[in-house]
Amino acid sequence: MAKEFGGFSEYQALGDYTSETKGLIQETVYIIESYFVNDNDKLIESIASRLGSILEQECILVKKNGTVFFI
Repeated sequence: MAKEFGGFSEYQALGDYTSETKGLIQETVYIIESYFVNDNDKLIESIASRLGSILEQECILVKKNGTVFFI
């Protein structure tokens, strides 16, 4: 992401969500933030998809201009 956007920040946090089959799940999450001027939705979706695969996540939350998307 440093190459695509010029830089990013990453930090670890604790996240909770509710699973339809397992109830409340609590897990370590990684929050990655990057700020950029040029919109490139396809690139953002591609990076989020790759991160989801690498981290074995069902989905990745992306927040763009205050709007949340799940990829």
